[in-house]
Amino acid sequence: MNFNNYIQEEQQKVSALTAKLDKINQKIEKYPANDKFKRQYAEFDDQRQQHKKRINKAEEQHQQAGVDEVVVACALFIQQPQEMNYLFSGTDETYMDYYGPYQIQDVMINQAVQAGIKRYNFYGIAGRFDGTDGVLGFKTAFNGSARQLVGNFMMPVQPLKYKIYRLLKKLMGRG
Repeated sequence: MNFNNYIQEEQQKVSALTAKLDKINQKIEKYPANDKFKRQYAEFDDQRQQHKKRINKAEEQHQQAGVDEVVVACALFIQQPQEMNYLFSGTDETYMDYYGPYQIQDVMINQAVQAGIKRYNFYGIAGRFDGTDGVLGFKTAFNGSARQLVGNFMMPVQPLKYKIYRLLKKLMGRG
């Protein structure tokens, strides 16, 4: 994320909201009995205050980081002709408010669409499929659907070495 660009975008939003508020304020002066304009003013003013808070937080984080650009999240994908696979990702918790994983997914979904890839696979949903799983919620937030497949199995390539490995883990109390 580029702090300067982000702060500039937020300042533009504040300016646009200030212009809206000025117009609404003129309507309030012209029609003081109309509560509709007062409600609009309060709503847009609240939005402006939120953008100002974002600017202040970004300025603080920019100063703490000491650089203009930081990595807020990263991910690993495999692109194939038939499918885009999302393997895993990570987020710097300091910058969680910037929704880095959502930005990455948006870019990669668009890249898959532009490449004519029909399937985007998030992989790795394990656990409950009842909506209480946060990973499931994140992955289905992109208008996708989750497919529940049969569980997994293990097939050791070298059975004897695997048995020795399992025995050693058991003896050490880790198995």
